Amino acid sequence: MLLMHILGLIGLVCTLGVGLSPLSSVREARKIGSLGGLDTRTWPVFVTSYLLWTCYSIRIGDVWVCLASIFGSVTWLYFCLTAIRLTSQEEGELGPTCSSEPWEGGLLRRRAIDLHQCSKFYRKATIDKTEKGLAAGLGFTFCVAFACSPWNIEELNFLEAIITPEIKLSVFSSICGFSTLLLFINPLSRLWVLVKRRDASTIFLPIVMAQLVQNLLWAAYGILALEPGLYVPSGFGVFVVLAQLWLKCVFRGAGAAVEDPALEEEPGLFMESLTPIPCGKPVIQASSRIDCM
Repeated sequence: MLLMHILGLIGLVCTLGVGLSPLSSVREARKIGSLGGLDTRTWPVFVTSYLLWTCYSIRIGDVWVCLASIFGSVTWLYFCLTAIRLTSQEEGELGPTCSSEPWEGGLLRRRAIDLHQCSKFYRKATIDKTEKGLAAGLGFTFCVAFACSPWNIEELNFLEAIITPEIKLSVFSSICGFSTLLLFINPLSRLWVLVKRRDASTIFLPIVMAQLVQNLLWAAYGILALEPGLYVPSGFGVFVVLAQLWLKCVFRGAGAAVEDPALEEEPGLFMESLTPIPCGKPVIQASSRIDCM
């Protein structure tokens, strides 16, 4: 029990550290008055995942998961509201708000799009997707939280004998774990981009190592707490981080990058951490997709 609390406390501290890494970029964007092309498409997903874990942790009374999830929910909700505000007031062609170094934005990444051609369309689409993403995420979270909680409805008492509280908690945990697992799919798929480029210079070791420690801690915590919804996605996150470290070792030479016109718009990969637990703190990957088509 003591070991589990120690792991939970250290995991919470790691989650706070990794989760705050994008804050300086967001504050700079607020100061400048422009997002500068930051890719906001996955931000509502982070909010939803953290909210799911918040509701679940309150349901089971897990203080460490609850604190980490609340922090993530508030942080990413702040980022989403900032994105809506800044995007709605931007004018002219979009421009970067921070240096070109891959780690300057912390967990946030800019999109590789034709900013001059797509500025107006991009702003409108960004606001629309962010608002709908938040609304859908909140609605889904509340529906899941209600469905997986005890029902004080006499007409539905017969269902309690079929759908027991244990089954509800298992389903709730699985949904939370799957939402966290989704946050690792994009970073994993982009590992192939680094392989084709033979260039892992965009993998910033301090952040990757912090995420490795974070996911190891939450995986161990989930095992001790007998919580598969926590240790399965966290364990998968460890695998993704180790894959990045392996690529970093294989492609140590920055000059080994392959010049491929087809990859010019593909940004480098940053590890995307999970939600509360596996948390992630996620790393928001840039995209080469042109949404103004």
